Amino acid sequence: MKLSGLLRLRTSQGPAIEFSHTCFCAGGTSVGWSAVHSIHGCKLDLVTVDEIRILVAYDGGHTLELSEEQDGYESFVAKAEQMYRFPEGWWSLLAHPAFALNEMTLFRRDPE
Repeated sequence: MKLSGLLRLRTSQGPAIEFSHTCFCAGGTSVGWSAVHSIHGCKLDLVTVDEIRILVAYDGGHTLELSEEQDGYESFVAKAEQMYRFPEGWWSLLAHPAFALNEMTLFRRDPE
């Protein structure tokens, strides 16, 4: 999946990410943890800095894009890592090399 075409560049850090034991939300969109089908990570080269983004695909063919610049991102990622068992060392694999596009699948639910 080519994520770079799906991700939208933002000029602001975006809405805060909040979560509970049943769901997470950002910008008025609420997603149940059990509704998540896949989670992909992408590191974008924004010329002077890199930015890690997470794209969450969930029920109904919807997606929610989250940025490391958003408040609550680190807490969300820690919770998602526990819930979905991201690949070991994923952050380092995604973040390097610097100033190059990098994409990876962090979680994909097995088809039922």
